[in-house]
Amino acid sequence: MANLRSIGLLFSLAMVGACAEIQNSAEPALEQIVFGYYFGECAGDCATLFKLEGGKLYADDIEFPFELATDEGGFYSHETEKITFKNNPLPNEYFNVSERLLSVFPEEFLNLDEQAFGSPDAYDQGAIYLAVKHQGKRQVWTIDPDNNFKGPKYVLKYREEISNTLKDLADLSEGMGQAELK
Repeated sequence: MANLRSIGLLFSLAMVGACAEIQNSAEPALEQIVFGYYFGECAGDCATLFKLEGGKLYADDIEFPFELATDEGGFYSHETEKITFKNNPLPNEYFNVSERLLSVFPEEFLNLDEQAFGSPDAYDQGAIYLAVKHQGKRQVWTIDPDNNFKGPKYVLKYREEISNTLKDLADLSEGMGQAELK
């Protein structure tokens, strides 16, 4: 009887482990998320971007990243690899605020080509910037921050997550007595 209980317990543990493995494999394994906002028609620090990578959060290291990433016609090519970030990560408190973006990332984005949602920064309202690296492939999107933009629900919901995360990071920075996150 004890052997049957032991076998039953081992079987139960194996099933729980198998379910956890299946559940984890369903989540997108994102190597990196770059998120933030930018304004095209501005002077000074016109962008605030962050990189989530390797369990750390990094702040961008340049004032206007897209001046480095324009093609010959002056259109933004959004080459994330040209955006530089500080070498030292922000304190863990900042990562803790932003790590939710990894767990709620909508897989639907991964089936899209690079594109814009709405009219990002078309009338000086700025833009939400989102880039991911997934299985070695980099994908980039810009999202209109205007609440009048009606796009796919997963885009609107994730835009809200990014906006809330940026607000929470700014609040944390202010609460910690830091003038800014850069």
